[in-house]
Amino acid sequence: MTNIQRGNYDIIGFDLDGVLLDSVRRGHNDWKYRMLRKTLARFDIPDTRQNMEKIYMENLAKNIETFCRDFGIDKPETLWQVREKNLREEKYQAIRSSEISLFRDVRIVEALSRSHTLAICSNVTQKMLDFSVSHFGLGEYFSCWVGRNGDLEDLSRMKPNPYFLNKMIALLNSTNILYVGDREQDLAAACRAGIDSLLLSRNGNRGDIQNLDDLAAYLR
Repeated sequence: MTNIQRGNYDIIGFDLDGVLLDSVRRGHNDWKYRMLRKTLARFDIPDTRQNMEKIYMENLAKNIETFCRDFGIDKPETLWQVREKNLREEKYQAIRSSEISLFRDVRIVEALSRSHTLAICSNVTQKMLDFSVSHFGLGEYFSCWVGRNGDLEDLSRMKPNPYFLNKMIALLNSTNILYVGDREQDLAAACRAGIDSLLLSRNGNRGDIQNLDDLAAYLR
């Protein structure tokens, strides 16, 4: 059993997708493309790569009104509700079918939970986060998990906005937190929330750590 010594942080926070869930690497995100294609098809929009990219979350956050106007969608809420429904259905199914699974090194959270308080903060909906935590049996290791509520207003609240990290901080009543994310937007949100962060890069690109075993070594 891994032995992890208590570090300088009381709390370790984690992003979900790409950190705990293997859902975003090449070859592991077919569910996402199914969701994007279904969403475009609902509005009779060609499912080109360019159009799919336009309805990525980060792009919708900047251009949802322009996208809706260009493709004759009556209002952003209409597109958002269709996208959220398809996202929910495809991701639930991908988890249930093991298309989405935990990374093997997530086993480290058992040892980490004995020396630190653990939390999750993600841009996914709270319902999806609740389902993921329950499905993969993570609830006994994490003190809280914070996601979004699913409304269109979430687009302006997602990381790099610190909105959800601030909710996590308030629940934990501490800023002595190290947050682990796999994207620059995670680090930006942590910085704006006033907490430290590490960039996890699982694909060999430059990052602070390459896996969660590296995190354990970092905390020793």
